[in-house]
Amino acid sequence: MEYGSPDFDISSVLGRRTRAVLASARSGETFIIDEQKKGNLSTATVLATGRPLSADDLKLVRELTSEPRAFYTGRPRFRRWPACQNFAIQLQGEKETLDLMLDLRRSGWGFYCGSESYQRWNWVGQHFVDIAKRSFPAFASKYKKSVWKQGAIGKLKATSDD
Repeated sequence: MEYGSPDFDISSVLGRRTRAVLASARSGETFIIDEQKKGNLSTATVLATGRPLSADDLKLVRELTSEPRAFYTGRPRFRRWPACQNFAIQLQGEKETLDLMLDLRRSGWGFYCGSESYQRWNWVGQHFVDIAKRSFPAFASKYKKSVWKQGAIGKLKATSDD
C-alpha cells in the first residue's frame, strides 16, 4: 500500500511497542530542544519544558499518529532539506515511554520507543505547531507562519549555556 492512502498500514513503519504507547498514553510532556538531526529525547539538549499536554492535545496526537494519510511523504520534485528536530513530545504509556521528535519548520517526525525508531516527513505538521504554541504560550508567535517569537530560541540557548 502506498504512503498517503487511507488504507496504508501504519504497522509497516511503526513497531508494536510504539503503537502500544500511542494507544495507552495517558499523559505527555512537551519540550523545546536544541536542533538535532535525529535521536530521542535523551540525546537532545532540552532548552525548555512546557505545559503537559491537555486531554484535547493528547487526543489530537493520538488521532494524527493513527491517520494513515499523515504518513504520506509527498512526491517532491527537488531534494528536501534534512529534518532538524526542534520540539519533542514525550508520551508515557502503561509500560514504556515514546519520544515523538518533531521538526516544526519542515513537518518531519521521529518516533523513538526503546529499540524501535522511525523518522520521515508528514502532512500534519501545522497541528504540531499549534500544540507547541499552546504548550509554550510565553514563547509563541502570534503569526501563523512563525512558531516562536523573534529571539525566543536564542534567549533559551543563552540561558542553557550558563
